Amino acid sequence: MSKSVTRSPAFDAALHVIKGAVCTVLRIPTGRTTERVSPHEGGGKLTLNSIKEEPTEDQKELIATNVYNKVEENAPFKVFTGVPRELAEKKYFDTMYDSFKVPDSVKELRLVYLEQWNLNCNVHPIVKSTGLLGEINLTKWKYSAKKATLEISFTVEPASDVFEMAEEDSNVEDLPPLDIAVPYVPDDQLNQEGVLGVSEGQKVTPWEVEGADEGIDYDKLIRDFGCSPIDQKLIDRMERLTGKKAHRFLRRGLFFSHRDLGILLDKYERGIPFYLYTGRGPSSESLHLGHLVPFQFTKWLQDTFDVPLVIQLTDDEKFFFKDYLTLEEAHRLAYENAKDIIACGFDMDKTFIFSDLDYMGTMYPNVCKIQKLVTYNQARGAFGFTGSDSVGKSSFCAIQASPSFSTTFPSIFGDRKDIMCLIPQAIDQDPYFR
Repeated sequence: MSKSVTRSPAFDAALHVIKGAVCTVLRIPTGRTTERVSPHEGGGKLTLNSIKEEPTEDQKELIATNVYNKVEENAPFKVFTGVPRELAEKKYFDTMYDSFKVPDSVKELRLVYLEQWNLNCNVHPIVKSTGLLGEINLTKWKYSAKKATLEISFTVEPASDVFEMAEEDSNVEDLPPLDIAVPYVPDDQLNQEGVLGVSEGQKVTPWEVEGADEGIDYDKLIRDFGCSPIDQKLIDRMERLTGKKAHRFLRRGLFFSHRDLGILLDKYERGIPFYLYTGRGPSSESLHLGHLVPFQFTKWLQDTFDVPLVIQLTDDEKFFFKDYLTLEEAHRLAYENAKDIIACGFDMDKTFIFSDLDYMGTMYPNVCKIQKLVTYNQARGAFGFTGSDSVGKSSFCAIQASPSFSTTFPSIFGDRKDIMCLIPQAIDQDPYFR
């Protein structure tokens, strides 16, 4: 007789990590695709439906790699309680449901989500973050062509026997947008309200900024983009680590939010290096005062932390998005803008300025890898593209994301993959790097 095993917080957390990896690689929706789950001693099984073809060995390897990386990321789980069912279904459709039906009598839902990885409606406790899972191994794959199902057996080796549990939030204002909550959004669930930075009363995208009469609600932007505010505790930590006073742009809240800055500082404190990346889209002869703000702050970061800096001149982007610009003119403006950037006084021995048109050959392998992982639905959901936009616009996100990986610069970092990247930017650029 088999021994009955109770579901554990680590088991449920592992389900989230594995399902998100499968949905990302095989391009299946999160909604209604969990057929069944079964906990076993030290692990369990996850069975997914809607798998039209048996995964290849390369796909299985990529799923396993994504699972490993998500655990290493130590990504936080977020739990929302008392969410009105009508609101949840209007916002997320059926993306949070498993294949079985939630009774109609249930009017409030408990939602667990791992940012842009998985969203699920359930009542089971879950650990605070993926790093607590220690190690997840995918031990067996069983595919049924007749049922279009994939059964994955796995083991979990938690880092500790005692878990810190995820905190619960009852404020529905903190609910993330659909595009942040799940990795894949079907066509019929995309609309302008789902575009990052677009909500009632304001619109903040890389190309348009519109606010209500009272201006932009930056607290709402932080919630919508899934960032974290830069608080005094974080500023104090930077001053303590560097022995220097924080830049006035930090002290005055001009740079007000971040993503994973605490993780970067943890590694910096352990002696693991990082590099800086910022950029400029050349559409005019010279930079104005607003353009100089991120460059002034970046110079302070380079001087303070004594790190390398890469500066991307996106002449290709401006050609795609500005109808009046020829490719040759955009390239010329990149070189004109480079003069103003050089005048900011960056360390010449640790700064690399490049035009996309000139450097594409070197960074193209990483661009290809990113393009393969980003669906058109994701690009449209993040940036609001329509059917009349050129393919150059929707594919550009991979080009801007590429410099955030150290392997894009083999002449600087060789083949090292453990070097993090810090990107000083306006919040409208955040969708490129989530």
